[in-house]
Amino acid sequence: MTDREILEKLEELLARLEIKLVREQGEFSGGLCRIGGESRFILNQALSLPQQIGILCRDLATVDLSRVYVLPVLREMIQAAGPGLPLDPPS
Repeated sequence: MTDREILEKLEELLARLEIKLVREQGEFSGGLCRIGGESRFILNQALSLPQQIGILCRDLATVDLSRVYVLPVLREMIQAAGPGLPLDPPS
């Protein structure tokens, strides 16, 4: 899977989690936040694709992903990016 495809799949995952993706340019990298009760992911569009993917995975590692399907390749990337909540529902 190419970096572009991975980024698209991560964007689809954000949409399924009802997290609005906002692309901006500036002197920041980005991250997950809440604005007015709405979850948003602010991402610096000037960063390289691997940097954008890393930031998305880093913050998605802190989100409970047990209620949505996560492609195995994405699951591995997210888990490797940091300690998060379980990705799979308890048995």
